[in-house]
Amino acid sequence: MVSIDDKRAHKRLDAGIGYMALVNDSSLVSIKNISMGGISLTLPLEMERQSVASIDIISGEERLFFLTGSVTWSTFWGHSTVNPDISFYETGFKFTGLDEKTEGALRDFLETLKE
Repeated sequence: MVSIDDKRAHKRLDAGIGYMALVNDSSLVSIKNISMGGISLTLPLEMERQSVASIDIISGEERLFFLTGSVTWSTFWGHSTVNPDISFYETGFKFTGLDEKTEGALRDFLETLKE
């Protein structure tokens, strides 16, 4: 049986706790994993498939680089333990429109995650 990881065009890497993503200039969220092809984020709202979002990769107070992604999937993850009215959705994005500079920044970022 072929696993989902075997089907992926790019290996996904865990970003760890030092990095966050700012989605559509409004939600600062955790990064589950990231690759040259896309990113998986935990969002406080459900986004429709094919929706496009701006995604800034953040380290501390520093904006490392900016990406655009299209939602490929979104799955209910659970409710906040602090406030049960808040839901979380694990959401996968496929990067779109990567220019050479952004692709280089993403590649460099992924290299730092491998170390």
